[in-house]
Amino acid sequence: MEGVKKVKGFWVDKNNNCWDSLIYTQEEALEHSKSLVNCRDCVNCENLKFCKGCRDCQDCYACKDCKDCKDCSFCDDCSACKDCGRCKNCANCNDCVNCSACENCDGCSFCGRCKNCKDYKERFDIHLGEEA
Repeated sequence: MEGVKKVKGFWVDKNNNCWDSLIYTQEEALEHSKSLVNCRDCVNCENLKFCKGCRDCQDCYACKDCKDCKDCSFCDDCSACKDCGRCKNCANCNDCVNCSACENCDGCSFCGRCKNCKDYKERFDIHLGEEA
């Protein structure tokens, strides 16, 4: 059974996800570690299969308040997402699909209700088969 080890005041698992040892017991950290799916570098993540407040998430589902997510789906309130699907309320996304209500995206497609996105109209029109 994979465990967590204490490093500089944090319980750390094999994917470098960590939990503050002043807040979480080793058993709690291990329980939370087991609930994560393909998460890396997360800090104090405790929503079982959902990441919260993480950095550099990859292949996660329903990230919230994360930074630099990649290949995730259903992100919410994250920043600097890349190649994610169905992001919502995020900022500075790149190359995502089906974003909604995001800001300052670049190179995303099939966005809706987003603000200040680069390449939004051109990419949306291309996907609809219309001329820009």
